[in-house]
Amino acid sequence: MSRYANPGPELREVVIEAYTMPNYLDILDADISSYFTVYGLPSQAPASSMRVTVEGYTETIKERSHVIQFHTSASFNDSVWVLGDPVYSRLDSTTRLAY
Repeated sequence: MSRYANPGPELREVVIEAYTMPNYLDILDADISSYFTVYGLPSQAPASSMRVTVEGYTETIKERSHVIQFHTSASFNDSVWVLGDPVYSRLDSTTRLAY
């Protein structure tokens, strides 16, 4: 209960025109449970960047356009132990298990 008592701000949706991005193939590798950081948020946002976890996505493909609409949640609520990760594999610190 205390974990969700004071929820922080979230990006529930991140829309990317992937076709125009220089790292287009890396974006296509994203899948459910992937995470990434969104930079350059507007000045009204509580932070200049936010780390999010992909919960789902939809794609719209047209000629010279590939829009991916990621449905996301804040990663700090979903961060669990990840073997080999420099942040989420530290013993006695970030070793919360999930399935």
